[in-house]
Amino acid sequence: MSYCLLDDNPFYVCGCGCRRIALGCFLEEALLHNKIEDDATLALVVSSLVSVYIGLLNVPNLEAVLPNEAVQQPLSGKWLQRHADCMLSFRHAWLDRLMPGNVPSSSAVAVKQVPPKPKPSPQQQHLYVNKLQGLLCNTDLPNVDIHGVLQSLESFEPTVSLSVRLLCLPRIDRFEEAAQLLLDAQPSLALEFGKIFCRQTPKNWSILLHEILLRTTAMATLLQPPSDDTNASSSATSLTLSTGSRHSSDTALLRIYHEVVDHLALTMHATEFLAIMPDNMLLEWLQPYLEKALACTTARLLQQTIVADSKRVLATVQ
Repeated sequence: MSYCLLDDNPFYVCGCGCRRIALGCFLEEALLHNKIEDDATLALVVSSLVSVYIGLLNVPNLEAVLPNEAVQQPLSGKWLQRHADCMLSFRHAWLDRLMPGNVPSSSAVAVKQVPPKPKPSPQQQHLYVNKLQGLLCNTDLPNVDIHGVLQSLESFEPTVSLSVRLLCLPRIDRFEEAAQLLLDAQPSLALEFGKIFCRQTPKNWSILLHEILLRTTAMATLLQPPSDDTNASSSATSLTLSTGSRHSSDTALLRIYHEVVDHLALTMHATEFLAIMPDNMLLEWLQPYLEKALACTTARLLQQTIVADSKRVLATVQ
């Protein structure tokens, strides 16, 4: 069910944008002050707030509506300011660096064709996209109907819907699609995106690395063909020596690939790190990272042993 058509939702408000904002203020106040204890009611409030935000993305000329109708609604300046700020603090930091102008064409992101109509201002869309982002980033709230959110966004331009799609797709086991969208739009955010959506699912790191490598000319350089052992060393050397002569975007992608692998070597157990690397990765290229992963794993295990021994000694003294 689309969030734009919540006719059976008792909190749904159609009509002017001012009424929607009034409802949004009420729901936000209830959420932020922990006034809802029943889980079913909390889930309904969250889904209703999503409906309000998406609805306000569609209201044209909201700035012109408010001065004329605000006097008829329970909207004080204080409420409006709190409404403007609400949910923004929950947004992931990488979203601030996502540039809407880098969104791929409509051939990569399907957009439902709709008749032309008056459009909301860019400032209005920016505000409610950010608020929707904050709502989706808030892990303390119940999960929303992700399929409903994505369905409601089909009529929006990719420049408006990209960030929300990136937050939604990994939650419904469509991480590969999300990784492709991100890398087509802004690959420099790959590591920060992975830290959020690969943390609980290590296999997603493997998908992300594979998608980065697919976009470079280094695929055949880093991955050794099964039937060719003679050129492995020279291929690995050429990766280092010829990087400067590559296209700038290719060089940037390789730098991002190294950045992600280095992060994984520092943070993952050596066994897990090796498991997500391609089986045919050239050992000459992988060896420094594998050594780093082993060193970090050993250090963490040593730290755990020291802490455990210290607690045991303190317990005997007491």
